[in-house]
Amino acid sequence: MIDGTMKEVKNSCDLRKLSRTTEGVVGKKCWKIAFGYGGELHLHFGAKLPCENPKLSGQEKGEWRFNTCGTSWTLSSPRTWVASSSADEKVLLTKLKVLEDAKVVHFEIGIPNNIVTVAFDNDCLLRVIPGPKDDEFKLTYWELFTPNHMIVSFGPGRRWFYRRSDVFAK
Repeated sequence: MIDGTMKEVKNSCDLRKLSRTTEGVVGKKCWKIAFGYGGELHLHFGAKLPCENPKLSGQEKGEWRFNTCGTSWTLSSPRTWVASSSADEKVLLTKLKVLEDAKVVHFEIGIPNNIVTVAFDNDCLLRVIPGPKDDEFKLTYWELFTPNHMIVSFGPGRRWFYRRSDVFAK
């Protein structure tokens, strides 16, 4: 299922198809935490790969990369709230270090609320929580870059794509 067309999660069968595209990140260790444009959270997992862009020579990216796309998120553990997207990036980088070397043990997309939950082996839970305002901008809630230049994009609503990441969408 790599046709790149938009799909929509309408039932449990559709949700299983989407889950199959994300299940490969389970068991992968988080080794890099960064922020992108607009404060988007970027988590890198799995093998360390060299960046292909000559301007990024010497830098590495994860075999798997999870990005929030302007959507609110929280990080918590059973003992305490750790951080949320509303905090200052410098403070967040310190607090998010709790994810370094933590393995993903579960990746779940919740329907009908569209919340994605990433559970780690250190008992931390990252939740990306779309709100009504996110839909107004018609932007993706989150993205998961997978091996072999593929990307899963989810949102707005229950729409998702699985397509090549090295080819521009039409």
